[in-house]
Amino acid sequence: MLIELSGIDGSGKSTQIALLQGWCNRAGVPCYERSLRSTVRRVLGGLAVDRGHLSWRGVFDPDAVELATALEMRQLVYTTIMPIRFAGQVIVTDTYLRRWVASAVASGARNLPQLGLVY
Repeated sequence: MLIELSGIDGSGKSTQIALLQGWCNRAGVPCYERSLRSTVRRVLGGLAVDRGHLSWRGVFDPDAVELATALEMRQLVYTTIMPIRFAGQVIVTDTYLRRWVASAVASGARNLPQLGLVY
């Protein structure tokens, strides 16, 4: 089983994950946390700051950034989550599809149909 917890920073996602892990493990069901973190925005943000901008948005097109992020996250899913045999265990993440799509919308990406194909 794969469970995604969504919420704004500081809303208690990590606390809930810890509680869920403890409950599952005490019940004899292995439960693991998998965090999928993109590096695209951090790398581009660093490049932008080096050039005097506040964020990657000052230099890079949101559509291109979100497409690169979508491809990176898809690869992370295939290398981090897909090899797991879900039968009899629980995988919990606070970073998955809902958050990725919400981040794309918040960044101003206009290529949501393309992102939908990747995600």
